[in-house]
Amino acid sequence: MKTAENFLRIRTKKEKSELTFKSGRDTKGKVSERTEINVPIENPKNMQKILNSLGFKLIRKNKTIREYFLIDDAELVIVKIIEPVNLEFVEIEGKTKDNVEFVARLFDKILEPVGKDYFAVLDNWKIE
Repeated sequence: MKTAENFLRIRTKKEKSELTFKSGRDTKGKVSERTEINVPIENPKNMQKILNSLGFKLIRKNKTIREYFLIDDAELVIVKIIEPVNLEFVEIEGKTKDNVEFVARLFDKILEPVGKDYFAVLDNWKIE
């Protein structure tokens, strides 16, 4: 669910669900920064009904498998989107830009930054 560059996401992992607000990206160099605020929710279907009632529109559903690795003070995440298309990439998340850049430097010989073009395939699967 999205407005401009900000969006909301409902994620369910096993029996737990959360609502996440993600702000637009602020990209400087190879690192993108954004604010993320997570709130646990009891009933994701009712939360979607509330958001729809407030004017938010569902734009995409996807199924993802993630593998998490902690390196220093950052998290390296191997992300595999398996529905609606197959797409794989690595995310590095940390509390500071320095944390992210440190881990990125460890892998700079084997990983390449991806941009909007890489994810454009998902635009074909938007729910209208």
